[in-house]
Amino acid sequence: MTVTGTTAPSVNEFMNDPIGFFGQSYTRMHSIERPELEELQRQAMADRFLEHHQSIEMLRKLADRLGITALNEFNDVVPLFFSHTAFKSYPAALVDKKRFDLMTKWLDKPTSYDLSGVDATGCTGIDDWIDRLDEQTPLAQRRRGRAPGRHRADPADVQMDTARGGLVAPLREVV
Repeated sequence: MTVTGTTAPSVNEFMNDPIGFFGQSYTRMHSIERPELEELQRQAMADRFLEHHQSIEMLRKLADRLGITALNEFNDVVPLFFSHTAFKSYPAALVDKKRFDLMTKWLDKPTSYDLSGVDATGCTGIDDWIDRLDEQTPLAQRRRGRAPGRHRADPADVQMDTARGGLVAPLREVV
């Protein structure tokens, strides 16, 4: 399958609707030549970085600190991977004291969505807060595992998950 020519679908379509990019065909999706797939992935990585560099605070700060302004090769992205602890970096006292307004501010850092309008008033626990986020944002919060006394909340874009064929874990996944 050749997708790199003037009549080829855009890298944007590849990023945002992978199965649509391949004409709804899993056979075509798995038949693309490796060099072509790698080029699409490299371009998508570079484009996604430029798209979100300014809007994701954690990414912007890390990239600025490391002097990274563009991603041209796959290895360029490695220093920007967030540690698994990044999603557990909130003070546990915020949950204990039911300060879900501050939890929302914390969650605003690793996502490009503006969460400043989320009303967490009256949340009595983490489940209430997650429900509010589900109701008021395009994010689906996934809870994954627990460190002692910690919850790990991973923001996932509902629309992107749908476009990717439902790869995001269920909302209430608790290990």
